[in-house]
Amino acid sequence: MKPSIIFSCSALVASLLLSVPVAARDAAPKAVARTPQAPNRLIFVTVDGVRWQEIFHGADPRIVDDLRRTPMPERIRKDYLSAGKPADALTPFLHELEGKEGLLLGNRDKNYCMRVGNRYWFSYPGYNEMLTGKTDSWANTNDAVVNPDITFLEWVNHMPAYAGKVRAYATWDNFRNILNEKRSQIAVNDPQLALPATVPGGDARTFALALQSIRTEDPSVLFVGFGETDEYAHEGHYDRYLDALHMVDGYIRQLWEAAQSDPRWAGHTTLIVATEPHIIHQMEKAVPHKTFIGAPGADGNCNCNICPYMALNTMEKLYIALRDLEPRIEMEEGLRLRAKKSLDRMLAMASATVGMGDLGPARVTGD
Repeated sequence: MKPSIIFSCSALVASLLLSVPVAARDAAPKAVARTPQAPNRLIFVTVDGVRWQEIFHGADPRIVDDLRRTPMPERIRKDYLSAGKPADALTPFLHELEGKEGLLLGNRDKNYCMRVGNRYWFSYPGYNEMLTGKTDSWANTNDAVVNPDITFLEWVNHMPAYAGKVRAYATWDNFRNILNEKRSQIAVNDPQLALPATVPGGDARTFALALQSIRTEDPSVLFVGFGETDEYAHEGHYDRYLDALHMVDGYIRQLWEAAQSDPRWAGHTTLIVATEPHIIHQMEKAVPHKTFIGAPGADGNCNCNICPYMALNTMEKLYIALRDLEPRIEMEEGLRLRAKKSLDRMLAMASATVGMGDLGPARVTGD
């Protein structure tokens, strides 16, 4: 068992590995009654402005050949396109971690599409949606506006087991407003964490602060927001954008290895799951060494993940519905086909667990 690490390649893409309770605006988050017995840990890393294409396919040869965006294409081809898979060359650690003990979600070529619900497609609204689990019409600017919404980092920081144990380090100074420093009591880039004067600014400083925090502050939740990729993308410097992404991949590796080598971190993995709550029982049976916290609803306040009609279903009702084809829902064919893809994926996942549930081994009878 190892500490969790969640990676998001853009403020525009929310990670599917974590969903959080949506607290009421301006309301103080309530403490969760059930607290984990072990000091569970989480590292949440975001990298602003990175396209899914570079994560899953590597450097784009067409943009590399554009001298307006890549003034020295020979060097970029040598570094990122000369051998093996371009994606492995650009972000080797992410793909190495995926092959061993992690997931990379968001490859649209494999129908793992991840998209935001807001309509603005830039940083502040994307981060607000990612960190609160909802869209909000007020979040429509990158200006220095103090966030009225409660992020999951603030929610966790007010839980008794994690109070004062959430740290945040970010290259973009606007995270002070996104995380609402004053109300959340999360100091972004805490000035009390001293670094040598030789440490440069930008993402290098953000990484150094996060690494120092793991080693000296012993946080339970660590948020790290890198941003130079977005700056270079806006400037049209594709070569610098690729180099910055490759550098961040190395930073993430070092953060992960630092956590793995620290006995305070190793062996404490928590998965925060937002789903119909009875499903968690089966997940706990499958991996009893992990801790699952249902969200939302863990504090008994927001139970919007509980469907009151789900428990009314029975095998008899299912049989009658299939026999009589009632109740019937009619929809436009394109929508039906899109919905069918999700159902097909759910059935494919469920087929791998046949014979492993409460009913015991599957028995097939008849012709």
